[in-house]
Amino acid sequence: MTLKVLIVEDEWLIALDHASILRDAGHEVVGPVATVDGALELIANTPIDLALVDHQLGGDTSGVLIERLTQAGTHIIVATGHNPKDLPQALAELPTIGKPIDGRNLLALVERLED
Repeated sequence: MTLKVLIVEDEWLIALDHASILRDAGHEVVGPVATVDGALELIANTPIDLALVDHQLGGDTSGVLIERLTQAGTHIIVATGHNPKDLPQALAELPTIGKPIDGRNLLALVERLED
């Protein structure tokens, strides 16, 4: 099944790598966008199935965006370079993937969310 996947990542080369992995697997990539505001603007006008969201975006965190995506019923994968145990409690129940992201692990996680 093809999913519309939003990528929210503030490091452009990493975002392009994630987009390539997902496109090669047959998914439609929305974005990438580098900021919470940019992502909020995008999701206001574009329906998405899944969001791959970096928790730490420059000096900001993705909490507001994740809250909005959760309210919309959108599947979310949180990407982080931090220990998942150090993430805010609100993210504890969401699937997380460590950075740097291994493409096979990302696609396996996407497949689990598709079911």
